[in-house]
Amino acid sequence: MNREKAGIILNSPDTLQCLFTDPQLTGFSGRKIIALLQNLATCLDVQNESYLEIGVYRGMSLVSVSKVFEGTVYGIDNFSQFDREKRNYNLIRDHCERLDLRNLNLINDDFEAALRNLRDHVGNRKIGLLFIDGPHDYRSQLMCLLLSEAYLSDSAVIVVD
Repeated sequence: MNREKAGIILNSPDTLQCLFTDPQLTGFSGRKIIALLQNLATCLDVQNESYLEIGVYRGMSLVSVSKVFEGTVYGIDNFSQFDREKRNYNLIRDHCERLDLRNLNLINDDFEAALRNLRDHVGNRKIGLLFIDGPHDYRSQLMCLLLSEAYLSDSAVIVVD
C-alpha cells in the first residue's frame, strides 16, 4: 500500500470521486464508500497485495473495486442474508462476465470458515485493503479482524462498515 497516497485519500474522503460507476450495480453501499474503496485500491501494490471484502451482497462495491484495480480481488459471502431466492451469487458472476472481470474471486462460504481457510484461496498473497461489510454485530466484526490479521500486509488499510 502506498502509505502517502492512502493518507491523502483518507484525509479527504468527502472530495473523492468514483473512478467507475455502472447503473446495473446495485446494493446498500453509498457513493462515498464506493469512492473511498476504489481510490484506496489504486494505492495497492498490484503484484503483492489484494483486496478482500467480507460481505458481498449483490457485489456493488466488490465489482466496482475489481474494475479499477488490476490486482486480485476476493469477496467472501455465503449469500444467506437478503437473498431468499439465492440469486445474488449468479448476479455477481453475470456482472463479471458482462464487465470482463477476470481478477474477481468469490468465496461462497461462511465468513469464519472462509477466513480460517483463507490461505487455500489467497496462497501467499497479502491483503492490502480489507473491507468488512458482513454481519454488523460486534462479535462478527471482531472475528473478521482477528481471523484476517495473519493475511494483512504491513501497511494494510481496514475499512469497517
